[in-house]
Amino acid sequence: LPDAVAAAEVRAGVFYVAGSTYEPSRLRHHGFPADVEASLSDAFRRLHLSGLAKDTAVEVPIGSIDDWPEILVSELHSAGIGHVLLLPIHIHSTQPRNQHRAMLTLFHDAPPGTLLDLGRRIAGVFAATLTIHEALEVARAATAETDAVLSAAVDAVVVIDQTGRIEIVNPSTEKIFGWTSKEMIGQNVRMLMPQPYRTDHDSYIDDYLRTGHARIIGIGREAKGIRKDGHVFPIDLAVGEIAPIGGRRRFLGIVRDISERKRTEHQLQEARERLAHVARISTMGEMASGIAHEVNQPLTAVATYANACRRILADGRTDDPDLMEGLIQISEEARRAGEIIHRLRDLVRRRPSERKACPINSVVTDVIRLAEVDTRLHDVRLDVHLHPNLPSVQVDPVQIQQVVLNLIRNATDAMETTEAERRVIEVRTLPTRGREIQVEVSDNGIGLPDNKAELYEPFFTTKTAGMGLGLSISRSIVNNHGGRLWHSTNPGGGTTFHFTLPVALGEANEE
Repeated sequence: LPDAVAAAEVRAGVFYVAGSTYEPSRLRHHGFPADVEASLSDAFRRLHLSGLAKDTAVEVPIGSIDDWPEILVSELHSAGIGHVLLLPIHIHSTQPRNQHRAMLTLFHDAPPGTLLDLGRRIAGVFAATLTIHEALEVARAATAETDAVLSAAVDAVVVIDQTGRIEIVNPSTEKIFGWTSKEMIGQNVRMLMPQPYRTDHDSYIDDYLRTGHARIIGIGREAKGIRKDGHVFPIDLAVGEIAPIGGRRRFLGIVRDISERKRTEHQLQEARERLAHVARISTMGEMASGIAHEVNQPLTAVATYANACRRILADGRTDDPDLMEGLIQISEEARRAGEIIHRLRDLVRRRPSERKACPINSVVTDVIRLAEVDTRLHDVRLDVHLHPNLPSVQVDPVQIQQVVLNLIRNATDAMETTEAERRVIEVRTLPTRGREIQVEVSDNGIGLPDNKAELYEPFFTTKTAGMGLGLSISRSIVNNHGGRLWHSTNPGGGTTFHFTLPVALGEANEE
């Protein structure tokens, strides 16, 4: 109200404004003694309440107000006040609940006929001031709410302009990156990025502003951040564009420190690898008799050929062609034994997982030679069908061999009660319609039990011996390679296990 009075250049008067509650909210006087204002208080309150029912401005002569004390009327007349103006004010608000009527009650020494114009000028300025004040209050409330949300967010929130300059950060940004807000605001957001993200960042924004092609805008991805102390750490980063204001384009980045998640994932991966290693050792233990038999054969042959060569030499027949043939056979049998031991060593050796592009047929062929150690012992024939020209797969070959070996051993066990002449395991590699290859291991054994859903659970087994980890570990290995493992029932009896593996980058699937 003081602003409205000043804008209207009022010399003297009493102003009383009330809202929809009919209670006074403003009271000011100019040019009157304090005792006059006090004597007016009760009088114009009653006048104001009676005027609130009116929808139009009313100018009332002071002398026509019957219920006012004569001494009050006399004081007003002596002060030059001849009229009182009741002027309704409609306050328009952006908030429906705040829209209401108010009443300006104006006592003034203005000449008759000019009081209404004066009141309207005061009311107009007053209403405009209230509207501005309310807008400011709404803005302040919105800002306070936004600040509260930003302060409560556990993720870092960073707002930058189209040049990459930091405009806003929240407390979590300070906590995660180690810089204070004063140190960050005004600087390029590159300060929070290690290489190569630091070099690439501006080109991302420039390309987006120029072409509209969003390489990082509107998506979430894993990246790296760098703290004030130089420590590089993993982050989840989501970037979006804020609605432009006044032609200015700004971007919002939400950063989550995923260091703990990555540590947990690493520990989990190490645990999986240790468990897979234990399972491989357990498998070799279960195959011990077959392995011993397989290694014993070439060693026995070596001994036999060595004895024959010794007899030839003892007879002095150094130029006997059988001597050279015997030495060749010794070398071949030693190589055969060495290959078996080499495959065993690869399977049981503990080492970090290492993925590389491998021809899937080579991976399967290598493990088939080891699997035959067990299948021959159980009178099982292995039929292998390898699709030609399959693309390479990005795998840890030892882990995939572990999966194939486990499926073959399960198939062997499933045919324990099958007639010997019908014990056949088929191993196939084949392309799919997508960027995957598929491996299948099929048997004609007794089939699966009714509780099929539990097959892939750890420690579930239908065997009298074994840990029940084979299928669980196999599925985990395949899943970690981006594939999937499942089974189906064969029409003629038995079961087929299938698993897929993604094709290595840069390879094409001919299917």
